[in-house]
Amino acid sequence: MAWSLSVPTYVPVLVVLSLFLEMVTASVGDRSSVYTTCLGDCRAVKCDHMSEEGFSGAQPFHLRLLLWGCGDECRYDCMWQAVDAFHENGSKIPQFHGKWPFIRVLGIQEPVSVIASILNFLSVAAGIIHFWRRVTFNTPMYFAWSFYAFTGFNAWFWSAVFHTRDFPFTEMLDYFCALSLVMTSLLCLVLRLAGTRPLWKSIVIPFPFVLYYAWHCYYLAYVRFDYGFNMKVNLSFGVVVSLTWATWCMNRWRKRPYVKKCVAALVILNASLLLEVFDFPPVFWTFDAHSLWHIGTIPVGYLWFSFVADDCVHIANALERKIKLL
Repeated sequence: MAWSLSVPTYVPVLVVLSLFLEMVTASVGDRSSVYTTCLGDCRAVKCDHMSEEGFSGAQPFHLRLLLWGCGDECRYDCMWQAVDAFHENGSKIPQFHGKWPFIRVLGIQEPVSVIASILNFLSVAAGIIHFWRRVTFNTPMYFAWSFYAFTGFNAWFWSAVFHTRDFPFTEMLDYFCALSLVMTSLLCLVLRLAGTRPLWKSIVIPFPFVLYYAWHCYYLAYVRFDYGFNMKVNLSFGVVVSLTWATWCMNRWRKRPYVKKCVAALVILNASLLLEVFDFPPVFWTFDAHSLWHIGTIPVGYLWFSFVADDCVHIANALERKIKLL
């Protein structure tokens, strides 16, 4: 999807984001003496002196289900002990292992982001159902936008999983699937501009996208898991998509009223993106900038598919008029 019509305001946002990406690599909280001392004592008492079976047997079922091991429990408990110490000293609340401290709910690490991811999933579902009801399968872009919906389902599913439990595996899948959604949005844009007919276009155009995506995932998985590089790639593709859709909308604003839906989606996404710049510790240890960003994007799924449904109907009507003239 695209992000903004306002080029002068959007580009500085991206520049600031790129600067932050290099800065958010170290965590003060997990390096603090309070945290490290607590963690060592906790592991010695709870983990070394108790068998894994005994520890698991004393845990509630929902914590065992979400794989909260002894070491995880120690990190969680010591994180709050360190938070209290920072608060008593009047110091700023730090991050721990690259994340803000959150109160878990039923074993879920970031409950608001999980709920927002699920609602984004449902928004895409409602949008694609609306699309399928209005657009016939033989309409150009039908399969492209349908594929885009399925990448959205996959991305939001793994977003919910990652925010439920942060493991290296779930983190990697969250990043991979988020990139697949961004790259598919760019692919759909190219297909919309170049056309999907004749058939060879729908086969040849996606080929370089697939090759790059495979290389990118290989690099992160087997060469270097570089968070900054991954985000810069996402932002770069996002800029291209954003500016191109912005230009497309401006050139058709008066002739096609339905492009207002595209503009609305761009504005919402741009406004939500600003939350990622003004990062802050979670309010009530629950609502942080990232979770609010996820909340802000909820309407976009349905709105976007409503727009592309109108656009596909426009394409179908134009083709019908062309056939009649022939």
